[in-house]
Amino acid sequence: MTTLAAARKWTDATQTARKKLVKQTGVRTSELNRLTYWDPVKNVVLGIMHNWFEGVLQHHFRYRWGINGNIDKQTDSDAKESEAGTSDYLTEEVTENDDEEENVSPGRSFWNIEQKKKLISCVREVVVPTGVTQMPIGLGTAKNGKLKASEWHTLFAIHLPLAAVSVFVDSEPIENCLAKNEEAIENFIAVVRCTNIVGLDKVRKEDSENFTLEYSKYTSSAANIFPNIKILPNHHYALHIPDQMRWWGPLLAVSEFPGERLIGKLQKCKTNRNTKQTPMTVMEKFCQAQRLQALHGLDCALAEEKSTRGGAKFELSEGAYHEILGFCRQATPDLRSCGDLPHPDGAKVMFTLAKEVHGWDCGRGLRISKHTPNNMIQYDTTDGHAAYGQVTDVIQVTGYGWAGTTIIQLLPARELQHSNCLGDILRRVSVLHVQLGTPRYIYPSQVVGPIAYRPLPAWTLRSSRLSYLIRPLTGLSETLWPVNDDAMIIDL
Repeated sequence: MTTLAAARKWTDATQTARKKLVKQTGVRTSELNRLTYWDPVKNVVLGIMHNWFEGVLQHHFRYRWGINGNIDKQTDSDAKESEAGTSDYLTEEVTENDDEEENVSPGRSFWNIEQKKKLISCVREVVVPTGVTQMPIGLGTAKNGKLKASEWHTLFAIHLPLAAVSVFVDSEPIENCLAKNEEAIENFIAVVRCTNIVGLDKVRKEDSENFTLEYSKYTSSAANIFPNIKILPNHHYALHIPDQMRWWGPLLAVSEFPGERLIGKLQKCKTNRNTKQTPMTVMEKFCQAQRLQALHGLDCALAEEKSTRGGAKFELSEGAYHEILGFCRQATPDLRSCGDLPHPDGAKVMFTLAKEVHGWDCGRGLRISKHTPNNMIQYDTTDGHAAYGQVTDVIQVTGYGWAGTTIIQLLPARELQHSNCLGDILRRVSVLHVQLGTPRYIYPSQVVGPIAYRPLPAWTLRSSRLSYLIRPLTGLSETLWPVNDDAMIIDL
């Protein structure tokens, strides 16, 4: 095998020759090469945390788009000076990856300063549910520092699809903006779709084929849009992602994230720098953490029971009472109004007294409520279709001879139709442009979960009133969502 031959050649070479060989082939030796059944290509997992999220995506945002540094205080002249030197990203890449180009030409800036500021401003307008990785408040400023891998994923999977349209379509007529930025939009769509495929929690054969197609579009369009920016090894490594998906399935399931979180937990263990006792100290702390978690029992760990968080009781208005009664009668046809006196024996009667519910836990760390950021949701209609809406109230109603129920009042979302190709562009990055309708009721069992959204003022994208760009979260792996690692650490 070529890789094994290159590894043997590296083993037999001198220290100086090894550096040259690594630059030529990217191959070093490994003790695993001694195993007769070992395949150094098929048995190795490509770490997408470093390759795709911190590699390709970071390079695209900070280097190809040139959004690197303190955008709020930057001017066009500052940007040119910044682009003429070596950026923080390039320094980081050369330091951590000695097989990359040492001198990479920065090329021209893709966005001007006003476009950069507008993009960052739009990203900050995006609302994501509690439990999903948030963007740092200081995004676009030098003070913010580097983004984490999960933040790069969220940026390209959720925030940029909701924000970038306002930069690509920055004036009327919309058709002219789309035509002018057609190649840049296609390049952006391709990298977003690749990111969505990499972030799937389940994969099919078609997903690996779609990644190949989209990544081909991304690389070919990038060559035209960014002609002076060199291709880095991470871009080459990404060509292997389709094969990796066919061999391993969802790549996040075999990614570096669990290992990185374990490292974080180990780093938080207080050892008092007593190296002799460190192994025993770490073992004791992990055992204590496991015993604490076991107090809740396995049923608590495995169950995804949905629960409510109740609030104050209140009297329903006459109009609201009859609307809710009519809705509840769909499931309980013999449910009676409390005003239909006299009630026969065994009658099921709904009271006018209801209880406000502050929130409804959907499991997996997600919850919905009538308050931002968990008020925009995806739900299933009675015929099984996906629908979206904004929660305005969560109410618990009770009665006599009837167990009662919890219902959700929402404003259903209706997708806006565009005569141009804008609607198709949005759908390709899993985004919908919607307006809210008149109130209706659903049951919590119909709720899929909260979704991300960005409000748009009236007369944006030719909508005469307030509208929203929404991004459903179904299909995205939860591996990248925040984990309360502190709960695993015990300080004695």
